[in-house]
Amino acid sequence: SGGSGGSGFSGSIGSTPDQAGVGVTNSGAINVVGDGSKGIFAQNIGGGGGNGAAGLIGTVSTGGGKTLTLALGATGGSGGAGGTAQVFNTGSIVTGSEQSTSNSAISQAHGLFAQSVGGGGGTGMLTGSLVYGSTSSTGTEHGVAMTLGGTAGGGAGGDVSVQNGTSFENSITTYTNSSHAVFAQSIGGGGGLAGDLGGIGTEDASDTWAAAIDVGGSGKGSGKGGDVSIENKASEVATYGSGAYGLYAQSVGGGGGDAGDGTGLSTGNTKNAKLAINVGGKSGTSGDGGAVALDSAGNVFTSGTGAIAMFAQSVGAGGGKGGAGASGVSGTVTVGGTGSSSGDGGDVTLTTVTAGAHTGAVDADGLPAAAHAIFAQSVGGGGGYAGTVLMGTASNFGSGLAMSSSNDTRGDGGNVTVTVQGGADTRGGSSVGIFAQSVGGGGGVAGQAGATLSGALIGSTGGTGIGGTVMVDYQADPGGTGIMTSGNGAHGIFAQSAGGAGGSVTSDTKVSVTAGEDIKVSGGGSHAIYAQSAGDGRGLVKVTINTGVTVQGGGAAVVAGAEDGAGVFVKDGTSSTITNAGTVESVLGTNGIAVAAVDTQLTINNTGTITGNI
Repeated sequence: SGGSGGSGFSGSIGSTPDQAGVGVTNSGAINVVGDGSKGIFAQNIGGGGGNGAAGLIGTVSTGGGKTLTLALGATGGSGGAGGTAQVFNTGSIVTGSEQSTSNSAISQAHGLFAQSVGGGGGTGMLTGSLVYGSTSSTGTEHGVAMTLGGTAGGGAGGDVSVQNGTSFENSITTYTNSSHAVFAQSIGGGGGLAGDLGGIGTEDASDTWAAAIDVGGSGKGSGKGGDVSIENKASEVATYGSGAYGLYAQSVGGGGGDAGDGTGLSTGNTKNAKLAINVGGKSGTSGDGGAVALDSAGNVFTSGTGAIAMFAQSVGAGGGKGGAGASGVSGTVTVGGTGSSSGDGGDVTLTTVTAGAHTGAVDADGLPAAAHAIFAQSVGGGGGYAGTVLMGTASNFGSGLAMSSSNDTRGDGGNVTVTVQGGADTRGGSSVGIFAQSVGGGGGVAGQAGATLSGALIGSTGGTGIGGTVMVDYQADPGGTGIMTSGNGAHGIFAQSAGGAGGSVTSDTKVSVTAGEDIKVSGGGSHAIYAQSAGDGRGLVKVTINTGVTVQGGGAAVVAGAEDGAGVFVKDGTSSTITNAGTVESVLGTNGIAVAAVDTQLTINNTGTITGNI
């Protein structure tokens, strides 16, 4: 209804006028089944494009490598701005069924989807299955090349807003992989939402196939992302598939979005893929990310690997999210813009009140679940979140990280504010309770392409730009359970501001964490609180633990090179202050680490109890 372009994966050449607004209001019950079936779909596109699906069936013959190419985003011409998209929903929505949960070829059946794209694009997906035969030699594998982001004259994304529930009268449930309960997205510079990789594999388990995933605009594929907001007052939001987020709000400038989820690559001959994942704009693309606000007063549950309960992201200079969740593949992951791309990340605000975020995924095939309860990120200079994330050594967290092919991009990270009153609990490895990050100079979170068990790179590639202010306020919740994690490398709170290669400093507080409720982690190498200010524009780090609150770190590290778990771990600030009126301890008692500090001057103001080593 209204605003959307024609069908297909890419926009046509030529000038397209800006679009008017699209609105959907629903109060009835909705139940849908089938690959890619969505409960509510509201879309507004400027610059050409729309919705496409490639139906896959059969076998690709042996011989020289053959590549299936999918592109989402306008090419040539002058682009066009996307208009607004608004959804008001008080009805209950179910996509899929309990019987479809185990079918990895069924995906992207979102409960509620709202999207605005400038510069061409929309949604595209792969349905069915495709089997590749053998090729003659390594390097000539059959495969898929997926590109998400425009190369046209660009166009701004419009503002997107979703109101789900008003008085806890409804619920949203999805059962299949990569099927988010609520997904709101604004993209400037072309792109949107592209298909995942489930259902593709080889005829012979000894063969491999290749998948190249590129998320981010190129050249003239420029444009600002619009502001995105989700307000959730449903009684419950629940997802059961791998890579299926509960609440997902995203704004990207410079092209990109969400592409190439690998959660379906976990069984049989689908898992022998070679991935090459790049998240970030290139060749001079530009555009700021918009402001993102996610506000939830209802419980949010996920149970699949890589399924984040609440995800809020703003990226400038192209990028977004790609290649997450593959559990048995190999390959490379790069995160961050290249080729003088530029754009600031917008401010990100995430608030939960009287409710909680809960993820239940456990590690599979020896790989981390990486199912965070709450994730808030702002990135300037291109990048975002990619790959399978293993939380390893703190030396992988900071600035100047080798996570992109170059560091010639520019852009500041926006301010990130997370306010939580309610539970935030996770079960699997590398599944963080609250993850808050602002990055300047390109970067974000660069995991691995599946089976490689080295730690993720988290921070800035070292381009030009400063990280914004990061504030996490975990408030008292009478009768609540606090933050609880049990997996290895599953930190309670991870708060980071990381700038680029410059050496400027500020006397202001850049990272602030307040614990007003218990934070208890028990896994190996898990820190109850990790706080860091690094790179250009670094400043003060402050951690406050209120009266009556227990902050408990985890045990000895399991990941090679990682540090043992600590109650509080601070790093890189111009100076750091821990003010404790509660209890700081380790699950290992007096033999464990209560407080750790690296490359910072630390002051501890203690009127409570600290048990363990400092």
